[in-house]
Amino acid sequence: MVKPDYSINTTIPQLKDKKKPPLLDSLTGFYNKYGFEREFSSLLAKGFEPTLAVAVKVRNVKDIQLNYGYQVFEFYLYRLASKIRVVFKRAKLIAFLHPDIFIGIFDLDYQDRDKLTRLAEQLSAALQGPFPFKGSFFPIKVSLSLCRLSSRVDPCMLLNVMIRLVEKAPHGENFLLADYDREKVFLEESLPTYLSISKKIAMGDVGFALQPIYHARRGRIAFYEALVRLVTKKEILPPARFMSKVEKLKLKADLERAVFYKILVYLQEHREIAQVSINISLDYIFERLQLDLAQYTKELHIDPKRIYFEVTEQPSSYASNRKGLYKILNKLKNKGFKIALDDFGLYHSNFGLLRDFPWDLVKIDGSFIQNTLKDKFDAKLVGFLVEIAELKGFKIVAEYVDSKEIADYLKKVGIHYLQGFLYGKPRYIPESTRILPPLLYNFPSC
Repeated sequence: MVKPDYSINTTIPQLKDKKKPPLLDSLTGFYNKYGFEREFSSLLAKGFEPTLAVAVKVRNVKDIQLNYGYQVFEFYLYRLASKIRVVFKRAKLIAFLHPDIFIGIFDLDYQDRDKLTRLAEQLSAALQGPFPFKGSFFPIKVSLSLCRLSSRVDPCMLLNVMIRLVEKAPHGENFLLADYDREKVFLEESLPTYLSISKKIAMGDVGFALQPIYHARRGRIAFYEALVRLVTKKEILPPARFMSKVEKLKLKADLERAVFYKILVYLQEHREIAQVSINISLDYIFERLQLDLAQYTKELHIDPKRIYFEVTEQPSSYASNRKGLYKILNKLKNKGFKIALDDFGLYHSNFGLLRDFPWDLVKIDGSFIQNTLKDKFDAKLVGFLVEIAELKGFKIVAEYVDSKEIADYLKKVGIHYLQGFLYGKPRYIPESTRILPPLLYNFPSC
């Protein structure tokens, strides 16, 4: 990679009064959050009637920062901002929210869906890569959301609406279309819950429990699974009590990030625990995991062989990107981490997953284990998976083992590891609450 040329004049005019915060982002030249709110309020006061807001989230800027360094990352953003300026040439106002979201405000007569669809297709086509850069090419991977605006728009609330929309928007040529009034009501109703949960994550009021996983034949603990918990003044909450809200509010990656750090700190201080498996979502894998690993492992000096990453194909905008997922997981395996497929048989899991990636571990969803002695299909599936495991070289964990009869049957057919209340319930680790989490982000702007 040729070193980027920074001879281009990227100087951005700033406020003369040094005591006031700058209005413009120094890298892209677009309004920052403060400048956007101030300028938008000024335009509204002058009679400006916005009709449409468009948000673009660039999905691969973190990959570029990770793989090529911060200087290339900055120069890529600077060049991309020039492209956004052309794509948003009819916008009355453009903002850049660090590190990867561009927002444009328009007064176009685009209220019906057909016109908006054509506009979205034009914007998508204009933002497709590859992006030429010093003899190399970078892909431009974006999500696009459009929001129809009403006559009364609050600039601060609009930023929150657009961030939420573009974060959940699909990748590629598809886009998300919404209405400001409806999204505003949703945020106003959910904001107290958002603030409560995000505060708990940031303050460290989350922790984990450990559940033992046993060798089927040796009859002793092989490793533990770490299970997230949310701490209140009155009780310790399991995921069933809060995870749906966390997912709805797009806080799952932040929660996983905090708990992952706490687990690594705990492992550093407890050498007697050989291995721990950790659940990670597709969102966290694609958006933050590699950056966090680079920081955490350097700080804490954890042997990668002590970590199993449990991957579940839960509903996500990344679910269709199998190629990208396997690429990241292979990088983790090459660094020494173990990779497990969690809840096989649930969500979109299929045998293509077993065929296409060299898993170290596959966990059969407990719904198939509980009825193994009564349901011939479940029994056949378990036996078939044991044969596949021998062929592909991975080990199998059976979840929800709650009786000796089921355990004896699973041992007989060749299951490698057993997990369930028969072998031990999850035990909350009070120490995990006292471990300070890493610095988080993604807090609402108002």
